[in-house]
Amino acid sequence: MIQLTEFWSAGEAATAVSALQAAGIPAICPDHHTSHYLLYLGMGATACRVLAPASSVDDAKTILNVMPDQGSRLHACPECAGASLQKRKWWITLPHMLWMLATGAYGYGHQFWLKRDRKCMECRHDWTPEPALPMTEAEIGYAPDTPPLGDLAQRYFERFMALRKL
Repeated sequence: MIQLTEFWSAGEAATAVSALQAAGIPAICPDHHTSHYLLYLGMGATACRVLAPASSVDDAKTILNVMPDQGSRLHACPECAGASLQKRKWWITLPHMLWMLATGAYGYGHQFWLKRDRKCMECRHDWTPEPALPMTEAEIGYAPDTPPLGDLAQRYFERFMALRKL
């Protein structure tokens, strides 16, 4: 197996592996456990590798070059276009990290204190990048016939009100 590329998130690596497997290339991501099972290892020290057999490296690189950019950890600063870091609030992070370490639950839960806030390394500008847009029908390849999960409560409320009228 030959390393094709590295991604900073397991989601981006899974997207690349899925695209390669859909094209018939048996690609794998041996580092997927970094962010799924051992969350404390995925704090920025490791990258998720994408591996493919040596016989299909050229085809795999062609497919990966066609894939749209899925984003990265570094967002360009809106003021100076410099590199940015994800900013964590230490006064929120430290007590929660110590509590999770003390209870032995550090690798088991969602780390809710992590934010999308960014800080530019050059001009020290703080900002929050826009959230990712949802997938369109063209990207999915079909028209979804069920309402999104956010409407689930509304549907149950409507059913409850209909039953109440009986």
